[in-house]
Amino acid sequence: MSERVLTVEDLDVTYHVRSGALPALRGVSFELHRGEILGIVGESGCGKSTLSASLLRLLPANGEISGGRILLGDRDVTTMSHRELRAMRGREIAMIFQDPLTSLNPTFRVGTQLVAAQQAHRGGEGDRDRTSEFRRRAIEMLTTVGLPDAQERIDYFPHQFSGGMRQRIMIAMALLLKPDLLIADEATSALDVTLQAQILELFRELRQERDTSMVFISHDIGVISEICDRLVVMYAGRAVEQGTVREVLSDPKHPYTQALLASVPSKDRRGERLATIPGRVPSLSELPPGCDFAERCPQVQSVCREPVLEGVHTADRMVRCLIHDPTSDYDASQVTLVGQAAVQAKQEATGEEPERTIGEVLVRARDLQVHFPDRHTLASRILRKKLGAVRAVDGIDLEIHRGEIVGLVGESGSGKTTLGRAILGLEPATGGEISYDGQDLTAMGPRELLRLRRRMQMIFQDAHASLSPRRRVGQLLTEPYVIHDIP
Repeated sequence: MSERVLTVEDLDVTYHVRSGALPALRGVSFELHRGEILGIVGESGCGKSTLSASLLRLLPANGEISGGRILLGDRDVTTMSHRELRAMRGREIAMIFQDPLTSLNPTFRVGTQLVAAQQAHRGGEGDRDRTSEFRRRAIEMLTTVGLPDAQERIDYFPHQFSGGMRQRIMIAMALLLKPDLLIADEATSALDVTLQAQILELFRELRQERDTSMVFISHDIGVISEICDRLVVMYAGRAVEQGTVREVLSDPKHPYTQALLASVPSKDRRGERLATIPGRVPSLSELPPGCDFAERCPQVQSVCREPVLEGVHTADRMVRCLIHDPTSDYDASQVTLVGQAAVQAKQEATGEEPERTIGEVLVRARDLQVHFPDRHTLASRILRKKLGAVRAVDGIDLEIHRGEIVGLVGESGSGKTTLGRAILGLEPATGGEISYDGQDLTAMGPRELLRLRRRMQMIFQDAHASLSPRRRVGQLLTEPYVIHDIP
């Protein structure tokens, strides 16, 4: 058995809010060995990001580690001073956060932030030679993670990059100091499949060359199966199943794990409705006395609503379910695999998939162009260099019919988001035509476009950056009704 890098023992995390104390994590335990990649999966709200923040003691002000221990080697992270934590973060444990836009300082250029991260742990602030070396390393790492024209773009601000490019910058920042333990919270979720494969290969190289250990948090079961050695399935703040990736994915024991795998899209079920898990994750303020998954589980029995099982351990496997506890009163004869039950119920409820009807053309783009001119630098002004332009969208023809779903794919930075924004009039077109229901959008003024906003909507890539932090959710949801005078 290789050296243990990280040990989490009976970890409890509590959030203190006006209504009381909310148990976000309860009794989470696992081990991570040198060179091992541990995957963590579960629905949103199951505690995955809280767990990752706890490992670095980065919980918000109202959050506290209320029980258990986190051991980095033989040192207890939960008792470290702020000075010790600052020395540890980045050098020994690095984290790739889920939301790169809020993790990068919008007032500093990317290069400044990458150099500062190295200076914080390796010194050299004010030393020109060291700063030049740090900048060179930053450019090399940006190139390694697939950022094009890194030599030039290192001096851009974060808002000048697409979401996928910002994610690559965050990955580069985390890898610069070559940490012993890397925590990746949805690190590849904003990347296209080609770049995702490149980043996953980079993670494998890190493990092979430096024996780096990783905690890999993701909703993507395919990515988990490809890169991870062991798997922890989280539900409502608890670890409900643990084991090797091969064991858990090929033979899931917990009904929740079975339901998650049944919900994964497959080309073999193309055209069918996706299997879903009924209900939602229970609120932390209203947790049931028994199994947290009982209200959504088709295998539930009365015994499941009794005080929760601590977990059944067999060799290298853990399952928190009475089905697998030989001492419980659970009637195993009533057990049906959740995956099979979900598919059968879906077929009975939906029957044949209705044939889709496609109507007339609703949106039409002809030779659409969106170009962004380069900005003048001091050198370009002195040399009177002629500015070029970034051709984000260049000559696109597109038709979307009523009732039709059009897929738009491409690598990060290929113009997908810009095209979507241009179609809605959120980005001015440099050339070409865009029409909606026969109306020319390029010829409309702001008032005319505002009237169309009721019929044209966009779900943005970065939800956190799209919602005002100064407003409550209720205000955000009702604001469109006020703007468009909808009773």
